[in-house]
Amino acid sequence: TQNASSMRVVNHEFISRMKRGFLLINIARGGLCDYNAVKRALDSGSMGGFGTDVWQVEPFPTTDTLLRHERVVATPHVAGVTDVSYRNMARIIMPAIDRVVR
Repeated sequence: TQNASSMRVVNHEFISRMKRGFLLINIARGGLCDYNAVKRALDSGSMGGFGTDVWQVEPFPTTDTLLRHERVVATPHVAGVTDVSYRNMARIIMPAIDRVVR
């Protein structure tokens, strides 16, 4: 269960204690990460990559610039798979697949 004590646990302080270039995969709860801190860490190189299938707001906003970061792999949280979610998954994941293939 996500609550006030588990919100934004992955923040600047947490990230600063990690080895430079570390990889982070969050498949637990979207609110665990401070996404601004994650983006700054990716941009600076202190975080080598970020993978997630959860977001603080779900469905996650497809306009979020973090989704387009070259060292981010974001997949839809598939617990609620529906016809609509399959279409959204394809629309979201195809640019990432295209980026990797090229």
